[in-house]
Amino acid sequence: MSAERAAWIALAAVPGVGPATHARLVAAFGSATAVLRAGPADPARLSAVVGPAGVARLRDGLREATRDPGAPLHAVEAQGGWAITPLERIYPSALFAIADPPPVLYGLGDPAALGTAGVAIVGTRRPTPRARWLAARIARAVVHHGACVVSGLALGIDAEAHRTAIEAGGRTTAFIGGGFPDGWPRANGPLAAAMIAGGGAVAGELAPGVPATLGTFPRRNRLIAAVARVTVVVEAPEGSGALITARHALEQGRPVLVAVEPAAGRHGAGGAALLAGSPALPLGEPEEVVRWIGSVRRAGRAAAATAIDPQLGPVESSIAAALKPGPAGMDRIIAATRRPAGEVAGALVLLQARGLARPVGPLWVAAGALLDAGFDPDGAHRRAVSSRGDP
Repeated sequence: MSAERAAWIALAAVPGVGPATHARLVAAFGSATAVLRAGPADPARLSAVVGPAGVARLRDGLREATRDPGAPLHAVEAQGGWAITPLERIYPSALFAIADPPPVLYGLGDPAALGTAGVAIVGTRRPTPRARWLAARIARAVVHHGACVVSGLALGIDAEAHRTAIEAGGRTTAFIGGGFPDGWPRANGPLAAAMIAGGGAVAGELAPGVPATLGTFPRRNRLIAAVARVTVVVEAPEGSGALITARHALEQGRPVLVAVEPAAGRHGAGGAALLAGSPALPLGEPEEVVRWIGSVRRAGRAAAATAIDPQLGPVESSIAAALKPGPAGMDRIIAATRRPAGEVAGALVLLQARGLARPVGPLWVAAGALLDAGFDPDGAHRRAVSSRGDP
């Protein structure tokens, strides 16, 4: 898997390859390794996926990636960072629920922190003193409940929430709109370092050194909303980026709470409009946020590391074997298993329900125990048959 993982990351780093294009290319060629090996040499096949204009846009980047697929990952690691993909168990499972999960997350700190139960606390970059106080109270309540504070490492409410979580002895994570170490305001550099030292993480979908743009910040907000069990908006004027995070959360079916401050005036106009025009609910006392978090498994890291021994039937076992080497599109799974399309589709739904497979655009990837190096689908099937007493 290491060669495919390196190729997967190298493909994601090609300028012009976003989540949708990445998924389409891997599905069409069969693997990221095949894209890098065959794509530059077969422009007709490449054009069938991305079009003639796409071939011209991607050709040079693909050739560069083909020459040294490991270069992007080495560049990340040289800066003390990491890169994780949907091919790995540690990739935050909550991101599979969105339409375009990042093919790669780049970050600093503990990547496992991204998968812990979290509450997003977002708001304006120019908060009133009252709003800072509210954000701090909410963050403290989240930490005391054992959950993680999630935000965007921006100035204002974001920074207040992160800082309070650290002071309260908790963990806090951030999704940034650019590549580290330039994906957050320079003034928040010490705060980012403290987050990482406290067991948290700073992550994003752009490779180190890639600058943020006006479009990348709204996109990162979908990641903040996805990993949080609930999003809390604290003092957001009209046009605030915090409202984009709230809308993403509502679209994803996650609860959104608005800290209501009658005296906020224009500073809270965006939050007031959100309450009036969406299913968002008002948050009374800041400590009431814990009612929306649910139970938190404090030994989550140890629990996540425990392997499962799935009991698979013959169809699920053959699909598991097809997914074990790497991601696969439906056509490839059908060809590998030699099963009817309807039977494969039904089995994939069952594997997804059991946490053993995940869709990533048009691809399916192994998840849960299927990512464990020692898992043998055929062996699991034999044990399942034996345990039922079948001949």
